[in-house]
Amino acid sequence: TAASCSVRDCGSLAAPSNGSMSCSGTTWNQTCSFLCERSYWLEGSTARTCMSDGSWSGSTTHCVNPMCESAGRMRWGILSNVGTSWQSVDIETSCFRDPVVVITVKFRSNDLTVVPRVRPNPSDGLYRYSFDVRLQNPRNLPQVETEDLHYIVVEKGKFVIPGSPTKIEAQSYTSPVTDYASSYVGTSQSYLHAYSSDPA
Repeated sequence: TAASCSVRDCGSLAAPSNGSMSCSGTTWNQTCSFLCERSYWLEGSTARTCMSDGSWSGSTTHCVNPMCESAGRMRWGILSNVGTSWQSVDIETSCFRDPVVVITVKFRSNDLTVVPRVRPNPSDGLYRYSFDVRLQNPRNLPQVETEDLHYIVVEKGKFVIPGSPTKIEAQSYTSPVTDYASSYVGTSQSYLHAYSSDPA
């Protein structure tokens, strides 16, 4: 059979939220350029070129609100009197692209075991702006009293808190192990940062 040649295609890129993209094409040596709306900073590559191996040069482009950088991608708070009905939590920022939500119970009323449940807020379908939380007994027993919950929301990844040497990281994973009383083995996970002593 006769040999044939085809042009390498890198596939389509997505325009960043709060920004725009202009492309000359998606095949070899063609370029996509990016701009952010006024008051947003561009994070990542301003332009990306389709390379001979079929991948795009550079890194993913994001348009970031500078208020996010000055405030840090972390929010926390206390929720009072949370029961078995879903309660919505607005984290009052659009700074999160991939947030990790952690909830702990401040036990006060319950003799039963209760755990916090978290789900995306149905109004937006993502954890990015708000989430819902409630309490549940793992065996679905109904005698659950209300409790106060502490929450922290952190952008997934590793960071250094602005103006501080303090390191922080957030990861999410699915554990294949369910621990029980007197057993806290869980599953081993690696840190993203390097630490001189065990972190809190």
